[in-house]
Amino acid sequence: MYTYTWYQWLLFFFIYCFFGWVFESTYVSICQKRLVNRGFLHAPMLPLYGSGAILILFVSIPVKENWLLVYILGALAATVLEYVTGVSMEFLFKVRYWDYSHKLLNFQGQICLTSTLAWGALSVLLTEFIHRPIEAFVVDNIPELAGIIISLVVLAIFLADLVVSFRDAIKLRGILEKMTEVREEIEALQKRLGELSQEKLEQLDAIKEESFEWLTGLKDGGAERMASRKRAAEEAFGSLSEDIRAQLEQRMEHFRASYKSMKVRPYNVKYSILKRNPSAASKKFEAALNEYKKRVMEKKGK
Repeated sequence: MYTYTWYQWLLFFFIYCFFGWVFESTYVSICQKRLVNRGFLHAPMLPLYGSGAILILFVSIPVKENWLLVYILGALAATVLEYVTGVSMEFLFKVRYWDYSHKLLNFQGQICLTSTLAWGALSVLLTEFIHRPIEAFVVDNIPELAGIIISLVVLAIFLADLVVSFRDAIKLRGILEKMTEVREEIEALQKRLGELSQEKLEQLDAIKEESFEWLTGLKDGGAERMASRKRAAEEAFGSLSEDIRAQLEQRMEHFRASYKSMKVRPYNVKYSILKRNPSAASKKFEAALNEYKKRVMEKKGK
């Protein structure tokens, strides 16, 4: 047992990727009350489960007769893999594609106690029950040439899907960056407009006070001078407001042009990366991601 050729390891990897997809998609579909094609990839494969299964098999080799050690080592190995994978993906894409922040005893939202305990249980099930019939099927029923061809074909499909999904995630990151940039600039301009408005209102209040003094004879200058100053202040206020409005429009046009240049049409994608990962979160682009999710769901009518 555990002595396999390279193509057999690949076949095991893809089989467990598929089993992981079935489990996750079923669980999330029940929670969401709708069918969900779960995962980072478009194909029915979850690489984290495939990698986790292979890692568990490796660490279980020296202790396979001891269920307790299999449980502990499998739980630790799979949890480390889940954490490293999650941190790496968040670093690359600025989006966390699974989020345990709402779970009890979680660490950075990447791993949690419940998940670790589940990985341990899965390790025992895998080594003692699940892997034995799969091993028998792959080793005893798939000829070497057929195994090599199948593993290479599936590998090609897997890598192609990985490239496409990676590109989609990078584009999503670009969209969120642009949305955040424009949001921050608009908020800064709106704040500036508010400050200028308050400043000009104070100037107009000062003119009003002066006008009362002129009209009551406490200050020389007459009504003409007062009216001239008031008109100048109002004109300055109006021009500043128009200038800021023009800047807002310019930034929005720049955003629209940048968005089009990215050649992204998320609403026309049948299974978007966010639909496959409904719990996706982002600390850096939280507001932009929530807004994007909302607009996607509204466009899809859900």
